[in-house]
Amino acid sequence: MAFLDERLPRPRRRSLQYGLAGAALALCLGSCSAPDAPVTPTAAPLAVSTAPPAKPAHPNVLFILADTLRADRITMQRDDRPLMPNLAKLAGESRHYANCRAQAAWTKPSMATLFTSLYPGVHRVLFGIDRHLEAVQTPQSDILPDAYETMAEYLKAHGFATAGVQSNTHVTEYFGFSQGFDSYVVKRHPEFHGADITNAAFEELDKLKPPFFLYAHYMDVHGPYDLPKDHPGRPTPPADLTESDRQLLDNWNDGYLDLVFFQVGLAPTRQFGDFSPAGQAYVKMKYDLSARYLDSELGRLVERVSSRHPNTIIVLAADHGEELFEHGSVGHAKTVFEEVIHVPLLIKVPGEAPQVIDAPVGLVDVLPTLAGLLGLPPRAEWQGRDASSTDSLPPTDRPIFGQAEITITGSNRHLEMAVVGARKLIVDTKKDSRTVFDLEQDPGELAGFPPGNIPDDAHLAQVLEQQISMELNSPQRQQTPATTELTDEQRERIKMIGYLQE
Repeated sequence: MAFLDERLPRPRRRSLQYGLAGAALALCLGSCSAPDAPVTPTAAPLAVSTAPPAKPAHPNVLFILADTLRADRITMQRDDRPLMPNLAKLAGESRHYANCRAQAAWTKPSMATLFTSLYPGVHRVLFGIDRHLEAVQTPQSDILPDAYETMAEYLKAHGFATAGVQSNTHVTEYFGFSQGFDSYVVKRHPEFHGADITNAAFEELDKLKPPFFLYAHYMDVHGPYDLPKDHPGRPTPPADLTESDRQLLDNWNDGYLDLVFFQVGLAPTRQFGDFSPAGQAYVKMKYDLSARYLDSELGRLVERVSSRHPNTIIVLAADHGEELFEHGSVGHAKTVFEEVIHVPLLIKVPGEAPQVIDAPVGLVDVLPTLAGLLGLPPRAEWQGRDASSTDSLPPTDRPIFGQAEITITGSNRHLEMAVVGARKLIVDTKKDSRTVFDLEQDPGELAGFPPGNIPDDAHLAQVLEQQISMELNSPQRQQTPATTELTDEQRERIKMIGYLQE
């Protein structure tokens, strides 16, 4: 079945009850203008001005979302050459926020936070599917409510033309993520790859007038990490793969979900085996080859926008990273270890010298920071902070928070995280357990401290408790999450990217 570009009808919303004290829907500026005033004829024609055209009031914004891209891949080498040379070059020309973390471990809640500057515990756009999906008549999926103003709506309200090119089925128009976009083109992965997203972005770029906001969402390093079928660099499986390896590679979605469902208590036993060391090495190679392919496409897009519209702020971020067996598993959504939570954030500002910024920031800060760079007023409801200037950078001991509840309701997985300096607290609310890591001495998070064994353990717990209390009592909190029914087509699309078993 081929699913081509489409703009889906907005779904029926359910359970739209919010604790939004005094909140109202954001008013988007329309495209209509008042009729031209009558022109008084003159005896002689007006002189043609030879002055250069005025620059737009604000720079344009190119926002690139590299789905599932780990922070460490930007500067990594493989086969004695840079893995992502175009992103390494962009990092060397940008503000490289080297200490950025996602507030959620999978796409939908993370993108909702990025677009609204609200924490996941406040917007509560958390789940993609129901635990008993096949047993219910009308399966539900969380959606981003109209009541929350998105990044696109905010920029549109300040005079920006807006366009998006989307490849992740979880953040399409059907789930509320097209709010504020004049155009929202959908080219779903895995039918479409990076070249298709870049070409679609080119088409949108040709139609946009400054100042514009162009958002392009790439999925190429999302599992199963397959290059396009006609790509000459598609790898050949090595001869030392085991039979279990080959079964997992041939049935990636089912094998991956078999592992996830077992790990989070949704299945009592495993149906598949595990990857051997050779299989793990091959999976890592596939991920890196996909990252290299993605880099080539991001290079094409950045070069086109930079050459045609030099007055453009370029933002590159990831919604989350990816486990590659550091803690015995692969994928994302189910942990808050650094390989999943630590994400790249690059912001290239026209005419600004590059710098590496080590201040602790999160994806919740991206929208306020972008507003600061554009000189636009912040919204009072934003929960992130502006990190656009030296004076506004957060202190080194600023807490950063994150969570993981996977994508499926009813699992035994709910993790909360707080990072303060080099200390990281992970609380498993289902098991009522907590572990503290020292990220300086143990960057791989392999040997956590049990409660009470380090001096600042109580401080970390207090900081996290205060954050959770703030989210629960926030006037912006969505008391009952908004949902929509999943159609058969939507269920099929979700299966195609590995979130449902056949």
